[in-house]
Amino acid sequence: MPPSGAPGLGYLAGKVFELLSFFERGLSLMDASSDADLGLYVVAYAAASCAGELPSAGAWHGVTAGVELIWRTHMLHPVA
Repeated sequence: MPPSGAPGLGYLAGKVFELLSFFERGLSLMDASSDADLGLYVVAYAAASCAGELPSAGAWHGVTAGVELIWRTHMLHPVA
């Protein structure tokens, strides 16, 4: 239980479920993608990133699943 006056962690629940949902979709996409497909996702991600068109985390409406996959992979900690 958080100390009196400290914020609870309930606000994280939605983000955690969103991330878990992504991993399920992401693994399916990885299984179905060829190396060439992954290369195209990287090119699309780089173009969107350079153009400032990547949405903030959690606002992925209208962004392809491939670009989201590359973004989330890019954000992984190097040890992962």
